[in-house]
Amino acid sequence: MRPTGGCTLNRIRWRAGILYYQETVLMSMVKEVLVTRRGQTTIPLEIRKKLGIKEGSRLKVESSGDKVIMTKVPSVFDLAGTSRLTREQAFKQLDKMREED
Repeated sequence: MRPTGGCTLNRIRWRAGILYYQETVLMSMVKEVLVTRRGQTTIPLEIRKKLGIKEGSRLKVESSGDKVIMTKVPSVFDLAGTSRLTREQAFKQLDKMREED
């Protein structure tokens, strides 16, 4: 039985020639926070843990109507393993990009 109040995210992806299907039930969490006079706020611990937001994590902040939307920006570590390049190819690509700078 699925929890109520959530939505389902289906993800199909290939990895090492194998098709993976992942179904994730997303539950929304609503918390009220205060904004300081300097425009700062604290993301509640429960939400930080759920989304893996740690000190130094980057967030994209956008406004939509009367809403403020914060989205976690994937780090290099979050993206590890998502490339189709081998390790050697990836390092060669990085070296080439560094030479262009």
